Amino acid sequence: MSINRCSAIFESWKTNLKSSTNNTRIMNRKWFITFCLCFILTGIMHAQKISASNGVSSPCAICAPPNWSVISGTPDISNRNIVAASGTSGGGQSWTNAPLPLPPNNHLTWITIRDVGTKAGEESIKTTISELMVGRDYEVVIYSLSAMADRGSTKYSPSYIDKYDFQVGTYPRISVTQVNRDTNNSWGTNRLVFTAQNTSMDLSFFPGFNASTSSFESVNISVTLNSINTLPVGKDFFVSAALKDQPVTLNVVENAVEYDEGQFVQNGSVDLDPATPGIQSTYTDAKGTWTVNTSNGQVTFVPTRGFEGQAIIEYTVQDNYVLDGILSPGTSIPKTIIITIPPCTTAVTKENFEVADGVTKTFMMPATDYGFQFDIYSLDNSFQLNINGIDLANEEIDFQPGTGAKQNIRFFDGTKHGEGSISQIYDIEGDSQSPVIRIKIASDGSISLQARKSNADRALYDMELYGIVGGTGSTNVAFNTVTWNNAASNTVIASQHVVGATHMSGNGSGLIKVECPCTKEPKTGINTTITNVAISTNTTIKSNWPANIPNGALVLDSSSKGLVITRINNVLTDIKAPVEGMIAYDETDKCVKLYNGYIWNCLKNSCTNER
Repeated sequence: MSINRCSAIFESWKTNLKSSTNNTRIMNRKWFITFCLCFILTGIMHAQKISASNGVSSPCAICAPPNWSVISGTPDISNRNIVAASGTSGGGQSWTNAPLPLPPNNHLTWITIRDVGTKAGEESIKTTISELMVGRDYEVVIYSLSAMADRGSTKYSPSYIDKYDFQVGTYPRISVTQVNRDTNNSWGTNRLVFTAQNTSMDLSFFPGFNASTSSFESVNISVTLNSINTLPVGKDFFVSAALKDQPVTLNVVENAVEYDEGQFVQNGSVDLDPATPGIQSTYTDAKGTWTVNTSNGQVTFVPTRGFEGQAIIEYTVQDNYVLDGILSPGTSIPKTIIITIPPCTTAVTKENFEVADGVTKTFMMPATDYGFQFDIYSLDNSFQLNINGIDLANEEIDFQPGTGAKQNIRFFDGTKHGEGSISQIYDIEGDSQSPVIRIKIASDGSISLQARKSNADRALYDMELYGIVGGTGSTNVAFNTVTWNNAASNTVIASQHVVGATHMSGNGSGLIKVECPCTKEPKTGINTTITNVAISTNTTIKSNWPANIPNGALVLDSSSKGLVITRINNVLTDIKAPVEGMIAYDETDKCVKLYNGYIWNCLKNSCTNER
């Protein structure tokens, strides 16, 4: 909504106010509310601004367009035929290859600056980019062209320029070394990406100072009005506990953010290899293959058969920014996708615990080939684990902010418990199916920690320590690497510092690797076996049934019926006492799940051909 429209609403409100009666006060309130909302929305629809370079209608010497200013030297204004004007050295003559091509914005005049050979005489000019949002990423688009003007006894610029610099605020100068020449018959397009440090920042241009004083070089600069685009922002994805040999699909574009009104992130713009020119919609390495669905912006990772570990990739997205009638998309700063595929494990030597008021709990765990899993069902508000004499971290892991606590752990995206919509850790209730916190100590001694964010969200999210050893600052700190015995017993001690109410409950268990459960696709093609077990609701059975239905181990045969197994809204919450081998259809996750005695898993095809 424009400010003019808001002003019109305000004028209408004033007119109604003057003639207001008791019967019209409600209507006047509505007008006033509309007016207030109008200006609120106008403030939200933020638009960054930059002045155009064509504010002067004809060439001039030692001058600048409106809202531009000279930093040093003698910048000029030129057009396609005449360089500058009399009053500067060589000004007023024709370009050597006049008429010059017009820039993509079709401006008829533009800025000309010269490299005159000494830094003291460097010609430089600037304008101000305004209405920026601090912390956002922006891209400003510049058109440039080098041309010679070597006629007359005093030559304005007898050489093509080899480079020029531009700069935003106090960021380092960026050099443009591939400058289009008039012989190319087109202007070059240059882009400068920066993060706003202030709401207003200067954009400056410098032509360099490496020419000789007898052979000046010039470059023409053209800037379109408000030719600055807020870059889209992608999301970092952290997927933990992905299923082995199963694809993972992420809604990359759907989770990207576009700030500029009327623009959107393009579905086909996801680039899986930003270091390679162009948009790469597929990427393959030893860990697997990444692909982009260009119709909806989803990214799918298909792991290499048997892969375990972390698969990491960077990506960018683009918006649909249009400048001067030409699609000129802005590209986001690269973001990261991390997918962790652990091996399939099962628990041995499970042991429940409940401690409070500083009492410790010691677990004696047998040698296992995949370490130890520590599930916490309730916590207030910190804990420490000691594994074979080595602490999990250099200080107790504290999830709570505030007086008396020293929060030192956060989610990978930077959020913390007790902030925004994320609950305090002591308000989250867990159980064996959905613990509040899960810590895994791998057989190599590496440690990972996940936690839930609320009672409503039962998913576990990766977390990291932060702060220096003393618990202040913002530097990430790694968990300690512990020693886990594969051939001897292991001692795990859980403890808590006492600060107010202190308690912890949960379960500890050793982990061993197992072959991942799987299902296989039904056999198809030429009949090689006969079926000898079947169930039917039909009253008439064909001869030789069920052998006349080939290649089946069990046939459910009906002309109008289907098999319906037990349907449960959410097996994690609704089945209070699951039994190993239990099968049910989970209406929440839309899949058939099997309980393996420890956890529910969707039945998926993950068999190799040999299994």
